[in-house]
Amino acid sequence: GAVAILRAGQRHFQRLHLVAGLTAAGQPLDTAMRGLRPPVFFKKIEAFKRQARLWTGEHAMAALSRLSEAELACKTTGLPADTICAQACLGIALRAQGRAVGRAGGKSAGRATGRRR
Repeated sequence: GAVAILRAGQRHFQRLHLVAGLTAAGQPLDTAMRGLRPPVFFKKIEAFKRQARLWTGEHAMAALSRLSEAELACKTTGLPADTICAQACLGIALRAQGRAVGRAGGKSAGRATGRRR
């Protein structure tokens, strides 16, 4: 269900946060990733590297907070858990997209449409 999806997201962002901390301390990305347990599945290594370059420690922590808040909301508010989960995941995806576009030299999705973040 929704809580399982949120927990999987939390585990993923914990790993990204750990790698971000190690790389900020001067470790090469490959070395930081080799220290992860369980290791990144070999077919997912390049995708994880792209994500690790995109998500700073601060941004990964913000995503972790959002996922934790969503899990709590699923358990306490009586609102549809699937909707809460979908909103949290979409919000995180849009933030990542905005940063990726910004790093590529273009405008972020929010600025391009006039929306505020």
